[in-house]
Parts: sequence; structure tokens; C-alpha cells
Amino acid sequence: MGVEWWRCHHHETEANDVTPGLRRPGHYRERYGGGTEHSNRTRRPTCSMTLACVAHTIARPLKLPKRLPALAAVPASRWNNSPAFALNGHHRWNSSSAVVPLADKSTAEAINKQLETGTEGRLFAVVQLCGKQFKITTGDIIVVEGYWPPENGDRLRLDKVLLAGGSDFSLIGRPLLAPGLVDVQATIVEKTLSHTRTHFRKKRRKQYMRINFYRNQQTMIRINSIEITRKLAESAAPETTGDRFF
Repeated sequence: MGVEWWRCHHHETEANDVTPGLRRPGHYRERYGGGTEHSNRTRRPTCSMTLACVAHTIARPLKLPKRLPALAAVPASRWNNSPAFALNGHHRWNSSSAVVPLADKSTAEAINKQLETGTEGRLFAVVQLCGKQFKITTGDIIVVEGYWPPENGDRLRLDKVLLAGGSDFSLIGRPLLAPGLVDVQATIVEKTLSHTRTHFRKKRRKQYMRINFYRNQQTMIRINSIEITRKLAESAAPETTGDRFF
């Protein structure tokens, strides 16, 4: 790798300096205000190149071969990155089109067989409720913070299901599962207040200090059941109604 050296700006003003980067006698005293170049207090580098000269170094990059032999022997990986759709002549890319999904019917048939015989185990799900996600199973009690209109005894169907699964399989939505595929039933069991919380504020040197006590509203929800209502092959059926309440 060839290296070309440039002279510093203070070397360009020296008429007697013939060799780039070399310092003439007395240069250290004139530039740094007295002392000797080999002083023990401020020892300077003994190299002929100063730090300013090193900063002006131009290093030519090393030329590499176009393609290494080892990489040439490896076949290029297949990557399907076609645009999902075009809008006004511009392509928009969809992450789901980047990877080709596996079309394995045996997996769907095995899951459907477990659902028919009732050997899927204890089902669980991940639902979104009031802006938060909860991992739930049958018999769980979840707490919703803040004001929420439903009253005690109301029965709910949680329709915003992001994931559901059993002991041997998991159904992952993109981002939601198909409407009606998973039925999650819940009941409002209690509406209460949280424990007393303290809100303390103070401004230094301003004779300002406030202490407030408050309690948030809470709603207790019991999960009654989680069921997969239909087979996986039928999950791609069109939705009967367009109303979805979250």
C-alpha cells in the first residue's frame, strides 16, 4: 500500500526546509516557547513527522479482487422481494412478501386433528385490550387501569387476538388472527380503586412543596374460556361482517 506524505502548514513557510516533515534546529524553542526538545517535562516524539503532518497523510486504499474464489463457489441465496402492490406508479414493499411461507398441509391437518379429538391441551392467547397486551389463559384475572365503561357482571368477547396456541402449536396473527377463528369470553367481576399513591412535587428555593394522594380506577376481568371455533383450512374464508369492536 503506497503512502504519500504532505508537509504541514508551518513547514511550507520555512524556506530552508528542503525535506518534508523534518524540523530544523531551534524549531522546538520557537514554536513551544523555550526549553529543549529532549526535556524530561515535555518530551516530544523523536519521529521526524509531527502530529500535524500525520493528520495530512493520504493512504491509498488496497485493491481487492472483484470476487473471492470461496464466495464465487457458494450459490446465491433465493430471496423473494417482489412488491406487494403499486400505487401511482410507485412500488410499496410488504415484509410478508420477502419470505416465501411454507405450504405444509400436514401441519394444518395435525392441528385440526388435535382440535377434533380435544388433545390440544390448555389453550392460551395474547389479546389487546385498552391499548395494552395481555397473555391470558382460562381462569386468569386481568386488571384494566383507568376509567372503562363496562359494569359488573357484563360478559365480553375479546375480538382483538394477536396470538393463540396450545401445547404443540401456535397461531400467530399478522398482526391479528382471522376474525372469528379464536373465541375469547370474559366477564367483569369487580370495579374498584387502586391502592393510595403519592404524588410529591417540590421546587428548590421557591418555597413550593405539594403532596397529593390519589387512587386510580381498576376493572377486574375474568377469562371464562378460550376456544378455536373452526378448522385452520377454513380460516381464510371472507369475513361476514365488517364491524370489529376493540
